[in-house]
Amino acid sequence: MTLCSVMMLCASCGSLQQTAVLDEIRKIDNISTYHVPVSPLGTLLNLGTKAAKVPGFDLTALNNVKSIDVITVNRQSGALNKVHGLLEQFYKGKTFELIFQTKENQRKNVSIYGIQLSSGEYSNIIVINETDNEINIVELKGTLSLYDLKLFDKL
Repeated sequence: MTLCSVMMLCASCGSLQQTAVLDEIRKIDNISTYHVPVSPLGTLLNLGTKAAKVPGFDLTALNNVKSIDVITVNRQSGALNKVHGLLEQFYKGKTFELIFQTKENQRKNVSIYGIQLSSGEYSNIIVINETDNEINIVELKGTLSLYDLKLFDKL
């Protein structure tokens, strides 16, 4: 019985919590990261409906988003396989709910995850666009409804 407990403990030591995966990805050398804080985003949205119109997207859906982080990894960076491995751990987690997924094969898919709130909205939306040559991860910190998430229909 003790041996079984020790083996289970050791097995869990090698995995990351789903919420920690993006932090580990950000630590990898040779990836590109971008952060858009709430102030520039809020300014754009407050300029009026003309400024918030982008063909195919309704930027007003981002009214309750506090910031956007973008992580880009490409084959030339040498970090692609490491990020693929970390994403496999993210996909197995239970904290974030899978909201939408389109999948062509194991390494060519688009997935949208979020943490469901009691109000029916989602917080901390994660959009992962994964291909053989590149991975783009967009993290939206704030809240979005399922209606707001329709802005991702064009992915």
